[in-house]
Amino acid sequence: MISKQPIYLNNPVLSRKPGAIDNAEERIPRQAQALLKLNPKQQQWFYYAIDLVRQHNFMNDNYVEHHPECLLKDVNGKPVPRMVWDFSGGPGSCGFDRWLNTSRAMVAGGINGIFIDGFQGCDPFDGNGCQRVCTSKAGCDKETMKKWNAGLIQALWTLKKEILGKDGTVVCNYTPGPYFCKVGSRPVEDCPCDGTNDERGGGNWDHMSMVANVDATDGDYLMLTHVPHGNDKGALMPSIARFLMAATKYQYHGSGFGYECSTGGWLTQDPDINHAYTAPLGEPTGPAVETAGCAKEPRCCAKNATCSVMSSARHDVHLCPDT
Repeated sequence: MISKQPIYLNNPVLSRKPGAIDNAEERIPRQAQALLKLNPKQQQWFYYAIDLVRQHNFMNDNYVEHHPECLLKDVNGKPVPRMVWDFSGGPGSCGFDRWLNTSRAMVAGGINGIFIDGFQGCDPFDGNGCQRVCTSKAGCDKETMKKWNAGLIQALWTLKKEILGKDGTVVCNYTPGPYFCKVGSRPVEDCPCDGTNDERGGGNWDHMSMVANVDATDGDYLMLTHVPHGNDKGALMPSIARFLMAATKYQYHGSGFGYECSTGGWLTQDPDINHAYTAPLGEPTGPAVETAGCAKEPRCCAKNATCSVMSSARHDVHLCPDT
């Protein structure tokens, strides 16, 4: 079942302490090679982030835990409480180089894609940068943060051009999605990301249409549609139908939720969900179009934040609380 999927995302062991060594640089490529023998076309990616809030178990993460010179510091010269790589020194500095060295090792082992996390609520390309990574109450120097964001952008381009190359894939996760690096209408050329994760989309027509527009005007851009609580059949099954209505080339639907097998992070064995993923599909007859006929939002929803939307097989039904 696993080998039949078009993409396999290798995750570090998130139940361990950040930086705990489990030989992931050697273990994950071996796992990838075993799957590639079963399916040579499968994309083998791994998860990494721009900070150490999200646990990794790579040797470079362990190194920076014991070397504060590699970490972002506040105005008092102390590493920020929730550890963050220091990109402000650029190439040749500990934080910059150590962050990239993990990807160098993984790509050398046969991994061909990287899922970058950590942009929630911030964008290094929008002029403001990712200020949220400074979690110190004392604050961080503005010039340091300016250099940090510039260094992060440079690291992302180095990752794309020098480490992965033209055949590798960088997918950037952003909440809310989708993500295009705030570079205008040319994300394929001007953004180091080859695609985006739709973190809470669940088959969102508008989000998928945004990617389809990039495909039509600039070139192929990938999107992973993530369905939170994919183990909830009531949420997952309608999302598949919504996804299929507007899906274009290089758009994928993912149902996992949870980071360990015991908490829903593994593939479900539900027969209905397995059938939905394996049912035969023909080529689309043409681009998806939105037509009149769906129920409009009732007036009460404009003023009532508790108004909710319940998706049915035919249309969206807007429900207002009893008054």
